[in-house]
Amino acid sequence: MSSEASQSNPQVRGSKKARRSAARLAAVQSIYAIDVGELSASHVIDDVLVNRQGQMLEDEEMVTPDGVLYKKIVHGVQQQRDNLLEITEGPCPRLKSGELEPLLACIILAGCFELLMHEDVDAPIIINEYLNITHAFYGGQEAKMVNGVLDSVAKVLR
Repeated sequence: MSSEASQSNPQVRGSKKARRSAARLAAVQSIYAIDVGELSASHVIDDVLVNRQGQMLEDEEMVTPDGVLYKKIVHGVQQQRDNLLEITEGPCPRLKSGELEPLLACIILAGCFELLMHEDVDAPIIINEYLNITHAFYGGQEAKMVNGVLDSVAKVLR
């Protein structure tokens, strides 16, 4: 969608880059909700794409996630979970064993899925996006861990 179309459609907010970033954040949150809340992917996706449009955050309307990217990540992680766990076993064995904090696991799985499936996007861009998501939720060493795992995965996959 062109930026003109984005601006003329009141349902679509934000630049293409912002919409892609919002999609990644929403995907991580959705994967977490599916895993921890034992909700269906279709229920969570519908909630994000239909019910949360136009929500306000700190007196500003939230950026509209790129729906195509969002769905690809959520469905992709669900469908490729076993493969993603195998790919990350070397750099992050705690992920496969279930010892990693669930939200952190969701961030790594989503980032790993994108590195695996979205070869059209440079690895550093994907890694940086997931580092930003990690910083949104954590203030400690978690970002270093996510960076290390995704960097190792990128070197193997690309």
